[in-house]
Amino acid sequence: MKTRRLLALALLAQAIWLGGIVLAPYLASRGHDDMAGRLYDAYRPFCHQMAERSLMVFGEKMAVCARCFGIYAGALAGTFVFIVAAAVGKRRGMVGMPAVLVALAPLAVDGVSQLLGLRESGTTLRLATGLLFGSAVAYYVVDRVLSRMEEPS
Repeated sequence: MKTRRLLALALLAQAIWLGGIVLAPYLASRGHDDMAGRLYDAYRPFCHQMAERSLMVFGEKMAVCARCFGIYAGALAGTFVFIVAAAVGKRRGMVGMPAVLVALAPLAVDGVSQLLGLRESGTTLRLATGLLFGSAVAYYVVDRVLSRMEEPS
């Protein structure tokens, strides 16, 4: 039961985090600039929030860029997939560190090539590479944390 509660708490925290990212532009679009500004400020330490690299919802930019949103949404998806896999008994070791590194590669190539001025990345690619990486990392981390919790002391 302790594991179920922990997983439910992880999903809830991730959903709240993602909700705030979308709530900020919603509030801004409805003229609640003060509340929206507070949300944008809350996410600023975690993302550069550049408008040209952000997804637009409700006619406003999200509180984080497309890549960060992809990572956070991917983390929620990865945690959910872990729960489903665990329910059918396929949880352990499905996503190991090699898989996390493979998932990191497209994100790193995209980010570094843009940083070096070799090309300009679009929001769709940023979102996709973030989703891939975020889901792999979340699955791996949840698996590792639960494995440690289940080890005898």
